[in-house]
Amino acid sequence: MIERFPRSNPGLWLGVDGGGTKTDFQLVSSDGRVLGEATLGGINRNYCSETDVVAMLEEGRNRVYSAAGVDTRIAPGGTIMCMAGFGAEFFERFKDLSGFGEVFSAGDHLPLLELCGGDETCLIVHSGTGSFVSGRFATDPAIYWGGYGYILIDPGSGADIGRRAVRRTFEECSGVAPKSDFGERIREFYGFRDYDHVVEVVYGSASAARTMAECVRLVVRMLEEGDQLAVGIVREALGELAALAVRVAGEFSDEPCRRGLTGGVLTAPSVAELMSRELEERGLPGPWIPVRERPIEGVRRMLVKWAHGLHPGRTLCQRTEVPA
Repeated sequence: MIERFPRSNPGLWLGVDGGGTKTDFQLVSSDGRVLGEATLGGINRNYCSETDVVAMLEEGRNRVYSAAGVDTRIAPGGTIMCMAGFGAEFFERFKDLSGFGEVFSAGDHLPLLELCGGDETCLIVHSGTGSFVSGRFATDPAIYWGGYGYILIDPGSGADIGRRAVRRTFEECSGVAPKSDFGERIREFYGFRDYDHVVEVVYGSASAARTMAECVRLVVRMLEEGDQLAVGIVREALGELAALAVRVAGEFSDEPCRRGLTGGVLTAPSVAELMSRELEERGLPGPWIPVRERPIEGVRRMLVKWAHGLHPGRTLCQRTEVPA
């Protein structure tokens, strides 16, 4: 019987960044050159079974190998998987995956910390489909708050902002709120026909978080146009995320710290400006720098460090209870 992965190549390194909307794969060389890339759909345990996750990882691996023109029977020297919505116990199951070499798994905050501060002390506030706050000292493991998921509500996330927008439309359709241009544009975006159809679309979705986050770009556009309902919805959502950031910052000393805004929501210029003001008003002055590089770039940098002897395990996530 021929072994499926007869050998590994220590000059190949595989990176995976999985979020609520999409999953990026990248194959790089030891010197950091990108050899191949591939993108698949979102990956999150809220709507993906373990079997689905493994199948997506294997498909992504094969696609990125094909893009690089590399024999898929060769395992890489190591793989970094940074994915949203998975805990340490679940990640343990990935370590024995065949064809990935040594596997290091962690949350999707680590590549963003890498992009924001490298090995320096840094604090990031993130809002994509979900949201979280994370930080680390130069010599200490990363710490992480938030990432509660759309049911427990990720404050200030795309799903949260979209939920507030859809709720306003729901209220207008049911007659408890006056009609508005905001509500009409959200209704047209989703094609909502009436009260019952709003319920059908939202609660019948395979992923309510992704469905509600879909309208965020429209909400941001209306914010930029000065629509007061959009301004109020975004400011209220960001205020809750900013309050969480203040509580997290209390865990850090007063030493200089790089501060970044990450994710598709917070890096929109108008939202970044609004969020910076919210944070400053709560005692966290900037500069808050929008980090617009793709998270997979952070994974690539981690892979290069690993290829040169710096194992990513030194930045293992430590989940800490949010201080009261």
